[in-house]
Amino acid sequence: MNMKDSAGAWAHPHLDQLGSHWAIIQMVEGFKLEFLAAFGNPDATRAAKQKITTLTQSGTCADYITKFRTLAMELDWNNAALRGQFACGLHWEVSRQIATCEHCPQTLLKLQNAALVINNALCKERASHPPKDNKSSRPTNPARGTSTGQSNTGLKKLSDNPNFVLEEEWNCRRAAGTCIKCSKMGHKFAECCTGWKATPIEEKGKTKETAKIGKDSEYQSGKENAPLFTILIQPEKKAETLEVLIDSGTTSSFLHPRTAKALRLPLIDLPYPCTVTMLDGSSPQAGKIWKKANLTFSFDGKHMTKTFLICNTGSHAAILGLKWLDAHNPEIDWNVQTLSFPHTPPEHVAIAEEEEADQNPLEGVPSKYHQYAKVFGEEEFNKLPPHRHYNIGIKLTEEGPLNSPLYSMTDAKSATLKDWLRDKLKAGKICPSKSLISSPVMFVPKKDGSRCLVVDYRHLNNRTKKNVYPLPCPNDLMAQLRSAKVFTKLDLRWGYNNVQVKEGNKWKTAFHTKYGLYECYNLLEYTIRIARFFYYF
Repeated sequence: MNMKDSAGAWAHPHLDQLGSHWAIIQMVEGFKLEFLAAFGNPDATRAAKQKITTLTQSGTCADYITKFRTLAMELDWNNAALRGQFACGLHWEVSRQIATCEHCPQTLLKLQNAALVINNALCKERASHPPKDNKSSRPTNPARGTSTGQSNTGLKKLSDNPNFVLEEEWNCRRAAGTCIKCSKMGHKFAECCTGWKATPIEEKGKTKETAKIGKDSEYQSGKENAPLFTILIQPEKKAETLEVLIDSGTTSSFLHPRTAKALRLPLIDLPYPCTVTMLDGSSPQAGKIWKKANLTFSFDGKHMTKTFLICNTGSHAAILGLKWLDAHNPEIDWNVQTLSFPHTPPEHVAIAEEEEADQNPLEGVPSKYHQYAKVFGEEEFNKLPPHRHYNIGIKLTEEGPLNSPLYSMTDAKSATLKDWLRDKLKAGKICPSKSLISSPVMFVPKKDGSRCLVVDYRHLNNRTKKNVYPLPCPNDLMAQLRSAKVFTKLDLRWGYNNVQVKEGNKWKTAFHTKYGLYECYNLLEYTIRIARFFYYF
């Protein structure tokens, strides 16, 4: 038997003992145990665990999946643990795309397949948009085409190799915490999947010379480094003005998140996230835009409401883009950077005032409906009708709680609540109360971004005796129209909301806020359950 080195050194002592009663190896199973103890890895599981926790995608996703599956064979982890570890090692771009999917993969195999598809799509996208070498170009006015520009200071000539990066630029990127390869934030050199980007840097000597020329020649400095085109707008219900950037190179309009917070604007979710694309085809590190807000403001005597996408706009409060310029078509003097709206001549204003003052508002309305004209007016809407037999009554049961704690509100919601209370008190729809029971209030968002106040009467509804009388049968109601030929539709002005609460029942409708305790005169707009019976009449 030809055995040498460590295998021979281990086997010969055992062979010499074969057949004796003191031999360690007596059976095949004993040989297997001794062989694995001598040459196997007794801690293979720990080694595989350490390798898989440090494994990251440094190349293609297919290579990463192959290495991950090889290490997973040595472990007894369940599917959820393997799926979580696989997601941690993915490239940040692939991981971000998976996070934005509507339905996240629930198994390891589905996650690996999704990552493979996304990685291949990203590779194809980069191949179709190869990185371009930066070239010094003549500076342009940022307000006319783009929000950024380049200085015309002297630049060092780069090597013909597209992967060449100067040592000074290498050190600058390392100090700034950006990727040394592509100069972007959010990932390291080992995780970068983009090409090299050789960024030109300024020569110190020429920079000083340019600054000197700019100091001596004010005219040349103004042409080369023209200021950005900004205007001052006046937001609604705010004394301070906002400086916004006019940018015809931007298709949409953007609002800084801190501006929306300062103005207490309600943020609206976008049905689909928006991606901002720069002129060079790249996207900013901020990623997708998920929110928008409506801002009402005035400029040059004109009031307008504009929808802004919530995005970081740098040092500017907002950016008005091309869509806003097309919609309002202002007069722009690019030389002095002024923007204004053409004002309508006075005679047209007088004609408009004459047309708005309708002398006969009932003209064209059938005479049989003239007696109901007040029903559609603002004045009658703010008045409550007299008490009638179908007013809303509330009968309570004996058991169950009736009080609920206050709901917390943001500063913006608190301001809206204060305005709502002032308007309803002025209209006579609510009044201060001394009731021993009360319900809390809250706001629910509307589709247009505004807020609707709702009184939480759930405890009161649970204590209310239910009206079990059935609603009229729809088929019977439709049968009454079988012989009709002419139909009329009247759009009443919130008529149902003006039905009063019965005398002696108003204390049960009390609701509490941080500004006091109030009770209602009408309840159909506050979702109380007993109000359902009104529809019988």
